[in-house]
Amino acid sequence: MKQEILETVQENPGIHFRGIQREVDCSSTTLNYHINDLDFRERDIRGYRRFYPQKIPEKFDRSLAALNHDVRGLMLYQMKEGVSQKALVGSLDLSKSTVSSHLKVLKEDGLVEEERDGRSKTLFLSDSASKALSRFASDILDEASDGFIEMWE
Repeated sequence: MKQEILETVQENPGIHFRGIQREVDCSSTTLNYHINDLDFRERDIRGYRRFYPQKIPEKFDRSLAALNHDVRGLMLYQMKEGVSQKALVGSLDLSKSTVSSHLKVLKEDGLVEEERDGRSKTLFLSDSASKALSRFASDILDEASDGFIEMWE
């Protein structure tokens, strides 16, 4: 069980407690017991217990937490080259208010920057989000996301 937990966190840095629990299919009591014996860095981000291997720098914590969120991870990936909010809404097939809500969180966490040109604005990744994406995205995003990403490359 410990090896399975260890591999899950190493493959998904920034994964939250329930995510680990779903991956290894165990009770929260069992997971708490085993996770205390493992050498992880734990951090509370937006109300979720998130886990990181010790070797990953803390400056990537918020970026990795966002990448471990299905919608926010895909949004960050699309911002790699710069994108408008309207384009995000269309490509993700989500409502404008849902995309706006996720963008607010990403901006508060310092992962997104915007560049204005008159009335329009383009959204870009911050430096830390860009570095985290290039280093860890392929390890974190699941197979469905990988297929979605390949469409955009």
